[in-house]
Amino acid sequence: MAVIRTRAAVEALVRSGADVSDVVVYAQLSRKRLLSRGLIFGDLLMDDKALLNIMVRSADGWLTKEQVVQLKFDLHLGDFITAHGRVELTPANEILFSLFSATVDISWDTLHPGVAYSSSVEPTFFTSAGDGSSQTNMVQLNGLNACKYYFNNASCVRGAECQFYHGHPDEYNSLRNEWMAKRLQLKRVTSAIEGDGHDPNEKKMKSARARIFCEWLVATFGEARLGVGSGVLDIAGGRGDLSFELWNKRQIPATLVEPRLRKPRKEHFKHVQLTQESLSPQIQACLDAATMADHRTLFADCSLLVGMHPDEATEAIVDMALALKKPFAIVPCCVMSRLFPDRRTADDGQLVATYDVFVRYLHAKHPQIQSTFLPFAGKNQVLFML
Repeated sequence: MAVIRTRAAVEALVRSGADVSDVVVYAQLSRKRLLSRGLIFGDLLMDDKALLNIMVRSADGWLTKEQVVQLKFDLHLGDFITAHGRVELTPANEILFSLFSATVDISWDTLHPGVAYSSSVEPTFFTSAGDGSSQTNMVQLNGLNACKYYFNNASCVRGAECQFYHGHPDEYNSLRNEWMAKRLQLKRVTSAIEGDGHDPNEKKMKSARARIFCEWLVATFGEARLGVGSGVLDIAGGRGDLSFELWNKRQIPATLVEPRLRKPRKEHFKHVQLTQESLSPQIQACLDAATMADHRTLFADCSLLVGMHPDEATEAIVDMALALKKPFAIVPCCVMSRLFPDRRTADDGQLVATYDVFVRYLHAKHPQIQSTFLPFAGKNQVLFML
């Protein structure tokens, strides 16, 4: 098995759609933070001077808490290690290396007896715009890669030892405003999905997602069809934004299926007070066989199952719709590979650990499943079946 030594190679592996369930990397342990007996976060400094975020976590079929603690004692800052694990994408679409095992090839203490490791020992660790660093999705300020933790909420735990740009404290507010504007522009560009023809600069903000999705549902399925029977089931709908657009704005029957108690937005409260209407009904439960059995008539008579970024309920919506022979429309977002580690594609057995593979995995569930894109920022691909 080839050993990966650069973050650029890790990123290329993810983009290629290759199996990333068993990856080997060689790097220097640059940061380590124990959050609990079963959870460690840290950074690996790779040969291209870029950091790879790592996580060591206890989970069934992965590591026990005792093994996590042992790794904490075995691995020291500055050590050069060979690590085995899988590559995952966080909800923010950032790369995370979930470490399973590691061996120390060269210890820091062997190279520097009695000297405590500090990232400042090697000044080349500092990543500037022109030093050959291959880190992507970085916002640059004054020609240097800016620290996202510092400019997001002024909470960089590395302080003066951080290899990313902080700037002068007196300029924090102006630099932060510049960083926020550049980050928004960068996110619009980098979040674009292959096949999405919408101009990133013309996409609506995330706050308009529910309205845009509702408009698309009406245009695609028609109000008459959506209003048949018990109407639309808004699965894992959070605050009920989509249900609000359907039920309160268009008078289309809709039911929110969400395990958490709904927390309506101010806009929802104002509309209800003005019109004296009620919000849509809610079933406070997860989408599973028990919920369907408890509300058999509602599910049997519904017109459509929908999900806007429904997270762990995404696949369940598709499976439930196919079982009930109902149309559906979902906008996938988070892959949740740690929650569903056994997902594999039917054609080549690839681990479902990235967004693209997840979409392909869902698409393969039925030959009549179609896809299109909506004009808003973030994950905007719709999978649907008429």
